[in-house]
Amino acid sequence: MPTLPDGLQLRAISESEIPNFVRAIDLGFGNSTPDSRIEAETRIIEPDRSFAVFDGEQIVGTIGAQTLPISLPGGGTGTCGGIAYVTVKPSHRRRGILTAMMTNQLAQSRERGETFSMLWASEALIYGRFGFGVATATQNASIQKVDARFRRDVVDAPGTLKMMSGKAALPHMQHVWNEAMRIWAGMLERREHWWEFKIADPEHERHGATDRYRVVYLNGEVPEGYVVYRIQPDTLELAVEELVWVTEDAHKGLWEYLLGVDLVKTISYWNMTADDPLQWLVDDARRLRRVELDGMWLRLIDVKAALESRTYSADGELIIKINDEFCPWNEATYRLTVESGKASVAEVGAAADLSLNADALGAAYLGGVSFSTLEAAMRVESSSIDRLALADAMFRTERLPWCPEEI
Repeated sequence: MPTLPDGLQLRAISESEIPNFVRAIDLGFGNSTPDSRIEAETRIIEPDRSFAVFDGEQIVGTIGAQTLPISLPGGGTGTCGGIAYVTVKPSHRRRGILTAMMTNQLAQSRERGETFSMLWASEALIYGRFGFGVATATQNASIQKVDARFRRDVVDAPGTLKMMSGKAALPHMQHVWNEAMRIWAGMLERREHWWEFKIADPEHERHGATDRYRVVYLNGEVPEGYVVYRIQPDTLELAVEELVWVTEDAHKGLWEYLLGVDLVKTISYWNMTADDPLQWLVDDARRLRRVELDGMWLRLIDVKAALESRTYSADGELIIKINDEFCPWNEATYRLTVESGKASVAEVGAAADLSLNADALGAAYLGGVSFSTLEAAMRVESSSIDRLALADAMFRTERLPWCPEEI
C-alpha cells in the first residue's frame, strides 16, 4: 500500500463514527447534513468497507464500498463492490490520499473474492488511471409536454396502472427489478436494506418538490414495470427518478401515463437507457431532448474470473493481453475460448490478438462499446481486422448495458 505522510492514518470507521463520516462526505460534495441524511445513510453504510483518512481527529479523506452484485450479459450476476463516498479535503490534496484509499479499497475487494468494482464518477478525469472504464451510458432526457404524444398508429398498452404507496409498491418494484436484471447487464442487486433506503422519502431529498409518486404497470396481477417521480411546483417539471420495465407494453403504458399528467410543462429523466425506444414512439422526436453522458464505470478485479462469468454472443477463441499497473495480479495474456456461449480462460504465453489496458476492458466488458470503436480511438491494439471483428461479435449484447442505480 502507498505510504501516507506522517500524521495521516487510513482506517475503517466504527459505527459510532458514521455521523462524522457522513458530514465529511457532504462537506466534500458541498452538501448540508441534516439528521435525516445521517439516518438514511446509516441504513446502507457498511462500516467495515468504509474508510477515512484521519489527520489527528479530523477526517480529511473518505471512501467506502457497498456489496452490490452486478448483472452480467446472459442473465447471471457477478460479485461486485460499489465504490462511493470518495472525497479529499482541499487542504490535503496531492499527498497520495486518493491513491492510498483506492489501493486499499480494491485490495479489500480482492480479499473478499469480488470479481468487479464499480462506481459513478463525479469527475471523469479521476478514475481511468485506477483501471475503471465507462461501461454504461446514460441519457439526460427531457420532453416538452405541450402537444407531446405518441404516433397515431401506436396502440394503447393493455395493462392497468396503479398509483401506490411505497410500502404497497415495494413487492411489485422488487419483482420488476429482479426481472430487469436478466435483461440488462450492469444493474446492481438491491438487498432489503437498499430497498428500505430507496422507499424512504426524507425531506432533505425533496428540494422543494413533492413527495415521491409511484405507479406500477400490471399485466393482470403480474407487475411488468414501474415509475417513481416527483413534481416541482415552481417550474411545473415532472422529474422521473426511476423507470424500470421488462415488457414493451409496460414501457409504453408508463410513458402514456407520464404524458397524461396535467399541469406539467416538462418531463425530465436523468437516466434513460441509451437505446430507449421512446424517441421512435412519439410523433415529434425533436420534442425529446437527450444528452448522453457516462454512467457506471466498471473495473475488473479478477480478469480471469470476469471473462469466465458472462455469456457470449458468438463462439471463438481470442488471445487477449491485459496491461494493469494498478492491479498487477491481472497483468497477463489470456486465452479466451467460448463454446455455446460459455467461456474458459487460461493464461498463455502466445502472441496477442488484442492488447489493451484494464480501463478499456472495463468499458467493453458489458457490451457498451465495441473493440473496433476502442481500436479506432487507439485504446486497443489488434493483430488483424478479423480478430477485431470476432471480439466485437463475441462481446456484443442484445441490449446496451444500463445501470439505473447511482450510488
